[in-house]
Amino acid sequence: MDPRLRERIEVETLHEILSEIDCYKLLGLPVDAAQDAVEPAFRAVSRRLHPDRLAAGASPDFKTQANAVFRAIGEAHRTLRDPETRAAYDAERKAGAVRLAEESRRAVAAEAQVRADPSRAAKTPRADAFWRRGLLAFQSGDAASAVMQIGFALQLEPDNAVFQDYLARARQSVAERKGPPKG
Repeated sequence: MDPRLRERIEVETLHEILSEIDCYKLLGLPVDAAQDAVEPAFRAVSRRLHPDRLAAGASPDFKTQANAVFRAIGEAHRTLRDPETRAAYDAERKAGAVRLAEESRRAVAAEAQVRADPSRAAKTPRADAFWRRGLLAFQSGDAASAVMQIGFALQLEPDNAVFQDYLARARQSVAERKGPPKG
């Protein structure tokens, strides 16, 4: 079979089942694929099914289909290339989802932003006031004040993992400064 015809049939078929095919299948990966297999798989599929390469001289309908398939391939790549986004997707996939919900994608991005900038960890204004004071104390080396302020913030947001992490680190710092118990 002519390779161009095979690719055209592949695009048309993928377009028909796009709402049913998951990210792994779009990239031709097994579900348990290693993280470092995602990028090469994406490159191979995107090179083979790139709309600019396939749509030359094709009908407007085919160009639309090729673009839709390529967007889905790009979305699959964005979902699987990041381990945390992939973990969120895997959880949703087990529940029957084919694509990562936009809400989940935003939540993963927000978590990444908090890890990159812990000053954004608070979810409420009152907790934020204590958190910022505690973070400033922690960063300036005043571990005892950090323990107190972060502890107050944690009372307002007891499930905040960033607060919990920094409180543990501040307590560890206080304990190291006190040294071993005498006796």
